Amino acid sequence: MLSKSNSSLPIGVFDSGVGGLTVIKSLLKVLPHEDFIYLGDTARTPYGSRSAETIKRYTQEDINFLLRQRVKLIICACNTASAIGLNDLPKEITTPVMGVINPMIAIVKENATSNATIGILGTRATINSRAYQSKLKTALPKARIFDIACPLLVPLIEENWIANSATRDVLKTYLTPLIKSSPEILILGCTHYPLLKKEIAKLLPKTLILDSGNALAKSVKALLTTNQLINSQKQPGKIKFFVTDSSTQFNSVAKIFLPNISNIKAKQIIL
Repeated sequence: MLSKSNSSLPIGVFDSGVGGLTVIKSLLKVLPHEDFIYLGDTARTPYGSRSAETIKRYTQEDINFLLRQRVKLIICACNTASAIGLNDLPKEITTPVMGVINPMIAIVKENATSNATIGILGTRATINSRAYQSKLKTALPKARIFDIACPLLVPLIEENWIANSATRDVLKTYLTPLIKSSPEILILGCTHYPLLKKEIAKLLPKTLILDSGNALAKSVKALLTTNQLINSQKQPGKIKFFVTDSSTQFNSVAKIFLPNISNIKAKQIIL
C-alpha cells in the first residue's frame, strides 16, 4: 500500500539477469535521489526460453525477495516476466508491482498515428506471449504489427559484441522484414536491446525506436509524484545489487550497462 511515510524506502527492481540494468540507468536519470535494490536472477537466466509456469514461479520468488527488503515499489524490468510472470499475483501483495509493457504501450500510443506500422523485437517467450501485440491492438486497432523473436542478441550483448560485425549481420537478418516495411515505431521488447539502439537506428533511420527503460522511468516518476513518494534526500541515491549466481561475471558485464557507476559489487543470495 502506497503511503507518504514510505518515501524514504528504496525501489526494488528485478530482472532475469543483467538486462534490467538499462532500466536502472533510465531511472537514475529521472530519479537521481532514489535508492534502489536490484536483483538479477543470474542463476536461472534467461527466462525467455522457460515455460509459462516456470516464469510465474521465478517471478513470484523475485518479488518475495524484494518484499523482504522493505521496498516502496517493485519494478519488473524483465519483458518476459512482465508479459507472463505478473499474471495472477497473490492478492496479499499490497506493494505496487509495475511491469515494463503497459508504460511502453502508453508511450507508443502518444507517438503513433492511428494506422501506424509498429515493429516489436523480443525474446521468444515475450513474442509468443502476444502481450505486446494484444495490448497494441486494443490501443491502436488499425495498426499493422510486425513481431520478431531475436534469441541471439542477448548473448552477443553480454559478450560485449555490440559493435562487432557479427552482431551487425545478425541484426540485419532479424530486421530484414522491418527494413522492407519501414515501421513508424520499433519497440525494443527486451531490456538488453537498448545497447544496440545505435546499430538498429542505422538500419531503420526513419523509425522511432522506443525502449523499456525510458518508458518505464516516466511512469515510475509520475506514480511516485502523485502519491508524494519522491525521496526528499539531497544526496545521490544508492544501489544495492544482488544476484543468484556468482557475482564475478555480473560485476564484469554490469560495467557495459552502467559505465558511469564504479565498483559494482553484487552480493550472491539464494531465493
